[in-house]
Amino acid sequence: MRMKWSFKIPVALMTVLLLFTWTAGGEERNIFVGDLIVIEITAADYTYAELENIFREFEIVHYRELERGYELTLRTFEPGEYNIRLGDKELQIVVSSILEEMDNGGIFHGDAEPLDSYYSKIYIYVILVFLPIFILLTAYSSWLFIKGRRRGKKTPFQVFHRKLEAIETGTADFFVELTFIFKEYLEKSFDCLIRGKTTEEIIAEIRVLEPLKEKIAEIREWLERADYYKFTGTEASFEEMEKMKTGLKELVSEIEELIQVKEG
Repeated sequence: MRMKWSFKIPVALMTVLLLFTWTAGGEERNIFVGDLIVIEITAADYTYAELENIFREFEIVHYRELERGYELTLRTFEPGEYNIRLGDKELQIVVSSILEEMDNGGIFHGDAEPLDSYYSKIYIYVILVFLPIFILLTAYSSWLFIKGRRRGKKTPFQVFHRKLEAIETGTADFFVELTFIFKEYLEKSFDCLIRGKTTEEIIAEIRVLEPLKEKIAEIREWLERADYYKFTGTEASFEEMEKMKTGLKELVSEIEELIQVKEG
């Protein structure tokens, strides 16, 4: 895997500041909150749903299929160290906070004799003038983004419908993708963890949850039917796939209605 990143600057004059700091330091800048991170994945055996789950701690800004693999553009506004597992490889992404980077200068004790300045005075003046403006604009842009994202945040039911419509009937991973988004919907709606579990383990996990109790039989029947096509190698007809997709849509709609009734 190969990772590269790019960063959009709010105004043109901020580019001048970054050019000065890169030239003076001679080093590649860290990844900060809000940066666009472009990752190329050279394995073609992942579905979009699986990649979305793997990178669930990031926002997927752009997704593009390559001749072999995929290119994802990610970003996050939460600083920290992220360890991403892709097959037998692990990708580490460290996202820094701009303010923390500024505060990490520390105190150093050197010789009594003063050393020549590493930076010329012009660089210092440029940083002193433009850095506060850059910080304010970045903070303001981040606030606007977070505010807009919260306002447009979709419910688990809305996310399920969007992903369901995106799944094409007849694909090789049709039942895998259907099962994945169904489990994802149940996890987000009922705060449980069922991905990676068998049908029997899932039923044991959710049978005590309200209002799923009255839908346990239908959930079991749908999951067992999907397991049949996933694990036996039996090829389903186009009509059977459409029937399973429609049945899942109706089942989730009925579960959502029960949730609304319970919430009053």
